[in-house]
Amino acid sequence: MGCRYPGDPMDRFWVRYSDAPTTAIQTGHDVGLNNMPDDPPLTVMQTSFYEPNFTVSITALADVLTTSTVAGSHKYYIAYFFAEVDERVNASGQRVFDITVNGDLFAQGVDIYTDASGMYKGLEYYTNTSVPLGPYSDNIIIESKARSTSIYPASIAGIEVLQLFDNPMNATTPTFSLDGTDCTS
Repeated sequence: MGCRYPGDPMDRFWVRYSDAPTTAIQTGHDVGLNNMPDDPPLTVMQTSFYEPNFTVSITALADVLTTSTVAGSHKYYIAYFFAEVDERVNASGQRVFDITVNGDLFAQGVDIYTDASGMYKGLEYYTNTSVPLGPYSDNIIIESKARSTSIYPASIAGIEVLQLFDNPMNATTPTFSLDGTDCTS
């Protein structure tokens, strides 16, 4: 189901994605989280999942959100969290990849080592809240593909997806079904 990280300053509900890439690298090093507006938990940033090309399909909050407003076409805020924790990557250009969302190019030439200024430093790419992604149907397909010149495959530490609602002051706020499990257990 999902969990919460005790140290998450935003007290977010995190869903473990069971179809995520199967190869992961974890580190015990501190990962610098400077200049990361969405302030992910350190534990999230200390693990990177990777494959040469991977696809993550997210059915928009269907398992979590318990409201009839899920159906239809919505706009989304998406944040991607990265940190180069693979000690084999020690120079620019060794891991370079592109990211698409439902076939639309989101970021190209992502080079975590270069963009974050080295190892063990957090990096975040996110959509502009004044120009959110979408509208998309309730299934979001996020693809990361390594460039042909890349020595190492695409990598990601986490993805944050927020479905944006028009919520007039008199409307009801969607309810969430959260079990509150601690992610560290």
